[in-house]
Amino acid sequence: MHVVSTCDPADRLVRDLRFERTLGDRGATGPVDRETVLAHRRRTGGTSAEDLVEIKFDGQPRTFRRWGTGHRWYAAREPDRHPAIVIAARHIDPDEVALVPVHDIEPYLAGRRDRIRAHRQPG
Repeated sequence: MHVVSTCDPADRLVRDLRFERTLGDRGATGPVDRETVLAHRRRTGGTSAEDLVEIKFDGQPRTFRRWGTGHRWYAAREPDRHPAIVIAARHIDPDEVALVPVHDIEPYLAGRRDRIRAHRQPG
């Protein structure tokens, strides 16, 4: 699961994330040139959410717009006067997601570093 906040419209970020996923599914590796991305944006225009879903946000259920169903989906919430929140998820149901504020990211970074070190060590 990937959670992103953005000051841009959430629909744009969801569209771009879905486009990146499509490229990955087609075997693309590495960065995509700017013209390819801009051409895709012009062709697809806006993307409408397919339905609404409740996701716990800071302990309270909140309504998010959702694109996609099944094992891969995207959800977005644009609270008043706050950055939009976009979720890209796979192999997890929306009712299993609970977003909470993180005030200190260092424990998460330390855990990530430990996993990377463990993966690099010969087994």
